[in-house]
Amino acid sequence: MTETETALTKAVKKAAPSKEEGERTSASMEKAVREDPVLMNELGQEPLIQSGVVWTGAIGVITALGTILVQVGRHGDDFAQYDFELLIGAITSLSAAVGVLYRRLMPGLKPLFWRWTSPDA
Repeated sequence: MTETETALTKAVKKAAPSKEEGERTSASMEKAVREDPVLMNELGQEPLIQSGVVWTGAIGVITALGTILVQVGRHGDDFAQYDFELLIGAITSLSAAVGVLYRRLMPGLKPLFWRWTSPDA
């Protein structure tokens, strides 16, 4: 059982008129999530190896680190030879890719801009 399914199960059980009804509803919801790959993807519950976000973030980290390491490997401590525009782009890409992976892999984070986009706002 994943973190989101656990939270979903607790919410359903709490809102249900009876304990039995809550358990039956939460079990059917968990089954629906497991059986529907589109719903699983929308909820972010797919296995990490199948997550496009994880693959894209990982490729971004590898590419950015490769660019940085090539510059360091070619020029060492001769900073005058560095291509700083390329390094700034690589560092920015690395930061973005790490941010994407952090947002995808850390449980319990609220959606970005949720205060401005929530129905209660």
